[in-house]
Amino acid sequence: MPTPTLLVPLPALTGPIDWPRMCACCGGPAEKGTGASGGPASGWEFPLCGVDNSDHRDPVTVWTQDGALGFRSYRYHREFCRANKLG
Repeated sequence: MPTPTLLVPLPALTGPIDWPRMCACCGGPAEKGTGASGGPASGWEFPLCGVDNSDHRDPVTVWTQDGALGFRSYRYHREFCRANKLG
C-alpha cells in the first residue's frame, strides 16, 4: 500500500514491542533496523531488508496524536499483531 492504512491502536501495545524479524515492507530477510517514522520512543525500530528504494521508505508510521501505529504491508501487520498477541 502506498500509505500506512493498517492500524494498531497504541493503547493496545502494553509492555515491550516485539518486531517480527522480517522486512516490514516486503517480508524478506531482515538486515537492519530503522526507526518508525514519527516514532515516539527509542526502541521503536522495525526491521528492513537491504533493498533501498522508494517502496521501502516509511513502511511503518507512528501517529502519536491519533494514538495509532500504521503499517503499509498486510503481511507485516499480520505478523506484528500475532507477535504482540493482538486480536
